[in-house]
Formats: sequence, structure tokens, C-alpha cells
Amino acid sequence: MSGSESESHVEAPERARLTVEQKRALPIIFMISVCGVAGATIVPPAIPTIAENFGIAKSTAAMLLTANPLPGIILAPVAGILADRYGRRMVLIPCLVIFGVAGGLGAFAPSFWWLIALRLLQGVGSAGMINLAVVTIGDLFEGDRLTRMMGYNAGFLTLGTTSFPLVGGLLADISWRWVFGFFWTALPIAVAGALFLPERKITALEREQVRESGPFSSLRIPVVRRIIIRGGVIFVLIFGAVLTAGPILLSERMSASPRSIGFALTAAALCSMIAAVNTGRIRERLHPAKSLFLAASLYVIGLSILTLSGAYWIAVIGFMFSGLADGLSIPLLQTRATEVAPPGRRGTVVALWVSSARIGQTSGPVLAKVGIDTLGITATLAGFVSIAFALAAGSGWRVGKVEADSGEHPS
Repeated sequence: MSGSESESHVEAPERARLTVEQKRALPIIFMISVCGVAGATIVPPAIPTIAENFGIAKSTAAMLLTANPLPGIILAPVAGILADRYGRRMVLIPCLVIFGVAGGLGAFAPSFWWLIALRLLQGVGSAGMINLAVVTIGDLFEGDRLTRMMGYNAGFLTLGTTSFPLVGGLLADISWRWVFGFFWTALPIAVAGALFLPERKITALEREQVRESGPFSSLRIPVVRRIIIRGGVIFVLIFGAVLTAGPILLSERMSASPRSIGFALTAAALCSMIAAVNTGRIRERLHPAKSLFLAASLYVIGLSILTLSGAYWIAVIGFMFSGLADGLSIPLLQTRATEVAPPGRRGTVVALWVSSARIGQTSGPVLAKVGIDTLGITATLAGFVSIAFALAAGSGWRVGKVEADSGEHPS
């Protein structure tokens, strides 16, 4: 056996071994992410029961779904700035407590408007949860392992997205108040985080740099702007094309039942989870620019199949390709956001990415509705395909630039 071969056999286990700090932190980080996504996904099945209980229209009760993510559009960057200045744990634990207490108190809400107020307050807490979980992963890992852990985290998020509607439905069958009682589970997670989450030391130099240049100075860096904008566009595709226009197409063109539509969305979610947990392996083999080009190309393929499909099972294949694109894009972009952020500004950059994603999440369904009402479902989906094609073209240009620069990372 040669010396280099001997070294590789010795080093491989070392690379595979997690530190005690990482082993303690990872389950807590994943639980924080799953708890955060529960805020948006566990409540929808209870909307009809809540409307009946308070004697209001179902469309009015649906305001509960927008009240939770709304504060995060503005407060996610604030949470990131505070985390860069005072530390991740110092911001994350209070966010968990606010999320759990405000959400849990919803179980005792005496009126619908009290419930709305508590959901808004809960949104203040959720504004710092998922993004700071991502930032903490960035603090703990680097390189290909960072991408792998981002993929696992995205996989847990997808698992929560697919399973919490079922959990919410089962709890709502008992009482809609039990749905909100679920949020008390954030409190033991907060205790575990306070005990075991590591705290990255903020240096005096980093504090001084942020103070002198301002918290949003990172936006002057082209790659940071591209990642933030791309995050918003990706969520426009997810929530506009896949989750809004896609089900409408199945219903109008193929007379699909709600169960059939649910199956198609579940297939997309499962493909998303598979892609997410394998993102690290993909990036080990492909440059980041090529990985993002692959993800954008999967969107083009999936949405094109969906747009042109004339049969239900063909449309399901389109959903599956789009799911693969979702699962690959999100952890890749989160990884890049943590990698390219200047020292002392990682929390702010990731929070801006999350804020952009929430804007995309909010605007995607609106674009889909306006497009369908004015142009029709086929033309609307074709518009989303053109957006995906623009993403792929931009990524392809970056790939060409990287190869021209002899393998340099794009900057």
C-alpha cells in the first residue's frame, strides 16, 4: 500500500467523524426548522372548523395563514442583524419562546381577532427561527459537509411540510384548539437550545466592521445580490407554478379530484426530499454553478412537462421533476449564502435570503391568479417556464465563465 493510500484510509474516518458539539447541535437545529415550518402547515386543516366556531366566513378565517409569515418579511433581516451583533443563540432562543408561547396561547383565544393577534406575534418569533438554524449550520460546518447538512435540514423541512397537514387534520378532528396547543412543543426545544447550541464568538473586529460599513453593506457584493434574488425567484416558482397553477391545471384540464391533486403534490414533495438529502453528494461531483444550472434545468423540464401535459400521469412526472428542482435549489442556495457572506454578516445575508424567499412565497400565488384570470392556465404556466429558462440561462452563463476562468468559483 502506498503512502498516499495509507493517508487516505486514515483521513477518511476523521472527515466522517462529527465533534461532540456538532452531534449535540444538529438534532436541535433540525427540530427548530421543523417547528418553524409547522407554523405555516399545521393550521390550514383547522380553518373550516375555526370559521364555524367563530361564525365567520372561511375566507376570513384564512387570514390566519397570512398573519404568521407576514412579520418575517421585515423582521427576518432584523433578526439576522441582531444575531451578527449579539450571537445566534441570544436571538434564536427568545424567538423560540415567543413562537411557542404566542402559538400555544392561541388554544385559549376567546375570539377570532385575538387569534389573529397571537398569530402575528407568533410570526415575530418565527421570523428568526429557520434562518438562524441555517446560519448555525453555517457556523458549525464548511465545504461539502456544509452542503450535506443543509440538504438534511431541507429534507426535514420537506418532511414537516408534507406531514404537518395530516397532523393538523387529526388534531382538528378533536378540537381546533389542539392544533394551537401543538406549538407549546417549541418551549422544550428552546430549553435544549439554551443548553446545547454552541455560540459563535463575535470578534471586536467584526463588530467594528459592521458598525462602520452598515449591516446591509453585503448587498454591494454581486454574488450576494444574485443569491438573494435567485431565492425569491425560486419561491415564486414553487408557490406560484407548482403549488398554485399546477393544482388548478389538474382540476381544470384533467378533472382531477382533491385526492389526486394531493397525490401529485406528495410525489413532488417526496422527490424534493430525496434531492435535498443527496445535495451534498451532488455538489461533491459538481461545481456550485453547475449544480445550480442542473437545478434550474430541472425546473424547465418539470414545468414544461406540466404545461404541455394532456394526461394526469404525465402531469405527475412534471410535478416530480419540479420537486427534484426544489430539493436541490434550496440547500444549494442556503449553502452559498453562508459561504459568500463576509465575516460578521452571515446572519444578515441568510436573513435577507429568507426575506426574499418570503416575498416570493407571497407574490407567487398572486402572479399565478392574475395570470390565470387574464391569460389562462396554459399561458400562465408558460410564463413560469420562461422564468425558469432565464434562471437556467443565467446559471449556464456562470458555468461558462467558471470554465473560462479555469475552475474559479464565481464571485
